[in-house]
Amino acid sequence: MRMRRVVHQVGLIMICLLALLVGVADAQGKKSTGPGGIKGGVCPGAALVYIPGRSFVAFTGPDGTFELSSVPPGTYTLHVEVSDPTQVHEQQVTVLAGQVIDVGSIPFTDLNTDPNHCGSCGNACSAGQACAAGACVSPPCTDLDGDGFYKEAGCGTPVDCDDNDASVNPGAVEICGDSIDNNCNGTTDENC
Repeated sequence: MRMRRVVHQVGLIMICLLALLVGVADAQGKKSTGPGGIKGGVCPGAALVYIPGRSFVAFTGPDGTFELSSVPPGTYTLHVEVSDPTQVHEQQVTVLAGQVIDVGSIPFTDLNTDPNHCGSCGNACSAGQACAAGACVSPPCTDLDGDGFYKEAGCGTPVDCDDNDASVNPGAVEICGDSIDNNCNGTTDENC
């Protein structure tokens, strides 16, 4: 009698496990038919994001993130617009049923050279540093002719336009008739 009860209980457990496995497999085989979405980021900051001709619109905050929700499956042109100065970016996005598509970061600046967004959005270089190849670097500050003016910007002096000639620098007096911009102001032989 006891053995019959154990066999019966084991049989019920096996039937329950089988039903559970069939239910999981069935659920995995079904596709979602609901709407999806589009998310991403804009660098730098605030932007207007929308799908032209549709009612899907988002305004990003200062962090630049956005998400368009309840977008029916299909292929759309995503329109991203920033101001100051006005720039527009458009890209094709295919929305899948029940999925939010991440378009990643959409840069409106050169992350390789912008010292306010060096390498990534919002990564600002320290004062006096430049952004080179997406990394904040201190300028080398070279003065080959020893006139006290550096040929690189950001070194604490006006830029020396000819660092191989000590008589040519931003502090020099313009010499008339020599056809040289002696004082590095962009004009040759001014006031002569």
